[in-house]
Amino acid sequence: MAFNIAKKSDSIGEAAMAIAKTFGVSKTTAQSWIRRGRHLANQAKKSRETPRR
Repeated sequence: MAFNIAKKSDSIGEAAMAIAKTFGVSKTTAQSWIRRGRHLANQAKKSRETPRR
């Protein structure tokens, strides 16, 4: 959820402020949610790629 909101915004800071207001958490917590979402998306992308051996 937080990652999808962040994709629409250019900066993590702006997206984090919007998420912080929406969910009532701190800005740093919202930033960690965004980073976690990006990490999980990258992992999923890597697992979909066929291994080249």
